[in-house]
Amino acid sequence: MKPKEFIETYSDDILYLYDMREAMLTHPFKETTHHLFSASFSRIYCVFIIGNIESMIKQWSKYIDNNILSGFFDKNKSNFSKINNLYEAFIKNGINADKEILNDYLAIKYLRNTIIHSDWKENHKSFILERGFPLDSRDLNDTHLQKMKNVNENMMFYIAMLSFFDSKSKSFSNNDSIIRTNVALPEADGIIRKEQLPQLIWNNLKRIIDRFDILFEDIQNPTNDELLYLAEESLFFWEEYKRYRTIGESISKKSIISSLDILKDLLQSQCFMKFPIGTINLETLHDNCVEKNISDEEFFTLFNAAVKYSAKDVLKAIINGKNIYNNLPSLSIFKLFVHYLPRIVPERNDYFIKEAKEILTLFEISRYYYHYIEQDTNILNLNKTIESYKDKIKIIETPYVSNE
Repeated sequence: MKPKEFIETYSDDILYLYDMREAMLTHPFKETTHHLFSASFSRIYCVFIIGNIESMIKQWSKYIDNNILSGFFDKNKSNFSKINNLYEAFIKNGINADKEILNDYLAIKYLRNTIIHSDWKENHKSFILERGFPLDSRDLNDTHLQKMKNVNENMMFYIAMLSFFDSKSKSFSNNDSIIRTNVALPEADGIIRKEQLPQLIWNNLKRIIDRFDILFEDIQNPTNDELLYLAEESLFFWEEYKRYRTIGESISKKSIISSLDILKDLLQSQCFMKFPIGTINLETLHDNCVEKNISDEEFFTLFNAAVKYSAKDVLKAIINGKNIYNNLPSLSIFKLFVHYLPRIVPERNDYFIKEAKEILTLFEISRYYYHYIEQDTNILNLNKTIESYKDKIKIIETPYVSNE
């Protein structure tokens, strides 16, 4: 069944709400008063999950043969009666739903109506309080949010199961255990871990490059203050990224070139390990080979063909490829050094050319590593890409001559 508009949009909205909560609570430059944010987020979330659940009930009722969900929207029935009838429908159809989930659902629906209409109904208060929710929406917290999350996920699960089982199906009714899932809210303490710093720096570099894309789109050779500022920032953050990630820095140039040659040769000769490289710890394998003095002959029994290099050199090449692949997420940084910075600060062209060449070499190793572990020998497009990037470097190596 193809998802209908509101099932799909509510699903998207709730996923984005989770992302927004995490982003807000972990933002490195924004201090959040947790209890105020938690109450606010819970109010918004409350409204969305009721819409989400009711949208699914409405849509699913069209596809279930015995039409047991149709009475849910009967305006002549109270909400309490609707919930009891829905629970009975689950049980009759072999779905051992947790009644506590449905009771919490009703309390959240009452709370949602209170928020939407800005009015507390006296006959709803005692039930809301009984289900553990406050009588002041400003007092909602992460505990209440967790209950809402459990209700949303379990109700969605119960309703979806109705499309697979009916009263004649005993797949679940023979099992007395109650069906209930409990997925905890993700931790969002806002503490930045040191291993996250490189990703923060890389993301900032990407945003600077995106900003350059906009600034250069309609203006030919702009030289305004913003460009000079962004150029300085990009160079600072690039050096910082290299310092944290040590891409290429901890590997000698000789070792980089050697690793590239070995990876190329292994790929072109289709000399692969007999099992997926991703299933083993290469560093541990390398250390064990050295520590136990394993001969090249013994080591290469792991390969499907003869290898002309030493075991140490092959493992080092693969490890170098893996590290560079993980630390150079994309080639977007290349554009910075061949397209934007030479036009903004041409007096530093020699440095930009050097960085561009080194980045391209690292990119080439990372792609050959990827092709090698995937055992993909179709590298025609890769070679064309590399050549096209080399041509871009040649352009900035050519002295600019003004027509004026």
